[in-house]
Amino acid sequence: MASTIDFTFRNLLLQTHGSETLSYCYQCATCTGSCPVSKETGGRYNPRRIIERSLLGMKESLINDPTLWLCTMCDTCDESCPQGVVLTEIFTILKNMAVKAGKAPQRYKDQARSVWENGVSVPFMDSILRRRRDLELEEELDENVVVPVEELQVLMESTGFKEIVTSFDDNGEDGD
Repeated sequence: MASTIDFTFRNLLLQTHGSETLSYCYQCATCTGSCPVSKETGGRYNPRRIIERSLLGMKESLINDPTLWLCTMCDTCDESCPQGVVLTEIFTILKNMAVKAGKAPQRYKDQARSVWENGVSVPFMDSILRRRRDLELEEELDENVVVPVEELQVLMESTGFKEIVTSFDDNGEDGD
């Protein structure tokens, strides 16, 4: 299946703060060679290919690609790139575009809902509290939450995070 090159998308990406180094990439594949996720997935996750498709403006191919979400943001690719391309910034921008298009995997949507509702990505479940008790660790975890959930929600609402989480409920897609 041929992909359409979207020059508007490519130019927007090149002008977005954090991705201005995209045009420095000469496709040497050092990023992929150093990427632990690429090694672990047998090359299925390939940072060089994501950057290549970004340079070519292949928007639909990128935001619909589930491998985009495999990046762990370890910055190994950034550190090894001989041209100083900030790949993880570009991947973040692409993931944000995918989220706005409703293409986030369900697990990310669930985590975003949890952050909105609880102020943390993994709420303090009974099993966690039980393990903490068994290990004789502090059980009053609510005291460790520095900012109350209501205050976090005000901040998240001001950034548009609430709208994004609400859109997950509305569009019914799971992005997986």
